[in-house]
Order: sequence, then C-alpha cells, then structure tokens
Amino acid sequence: MSYSAHFHSLGTAREHQTKDEAAADLASMITFLCEHESAEVKIASVHGHVGVFSYDLYGGIITRNIWPEGRVSQCSGPGTPGEAEARFRNHVAQITWDGVLAASDILSEAQQGEFRWWCEFQFRLMGDN
Repeated sequence: MSYSAHFHSLGTAREHQTKDEAAADLASMITFLCEHESAEVKIASVHGHVGVFSYDLYGGIITRNIWPEGRVSQCSGPGTPGEAEARFRNHVAQITWDGVLAASDILSEAQQGEFRWWCEFQFRLMGDN
C-alpha cells in the first residue's frame, strides 16, 4: 500500500511508502503554495481538521481543509481570513456534530445561535423519517 500527497492546484501527486512521508510532503506543498500565493496565512486546528486560509491572486480567500485522514478539500470565496475561519469552524462543527442539542466548543458566541438552529433543523428532519 502506498500513500499519495496530492495538491491539485499545484498539479502535483507523489506516492510515498508511509502516511507520515505523505503528510510531510503535503505540508511542504502547502507551505510552498502559501508562500507564493499569499502574504498572509492563517491556520486553525479543530477536532482533527486543519484549516489553512490565504488570499488568492484575485483578493479572494482560499480555504483548505486538511481532514484527519489526510485528505484535502478546498474552496474559495470573498471575505477575510477571519471570516473564512468562522465558516470553516461552522462546517467542522456540523460534520462532527454528535447529535445532541448543545453549544459547540469550537464556535464563537456569535455563531452559537445559528448552530443551534441547524441542530434543531436536523432533529426535525430525523422526526420526518
């Protein structure tokens, strides 16, 4: 079995013998991309997910989500790195939700109301089945 460190926007995919080698290679690719693409990089780690936020060449924000198993997903949009981090935290709170109606430990006070509404909506959906 081999592990792949793949970063689509760099057009790079390399095979490695171990997961640690692939993770180290991926980290070096992220560092390279951030150094050449953005003057400002913000990193947040929550519930095993790592978010890397940087400006793209057009002034938008690129958010890279490094999943606990090493997979990387990416999206981009307007705003600031702080706003992108808030969206990332909300997304991670939703995908790691444990099914109880409680505040999330990774969200700001300002985000708790929206998260509670989302949880209540999930309960309504479950009740319809």
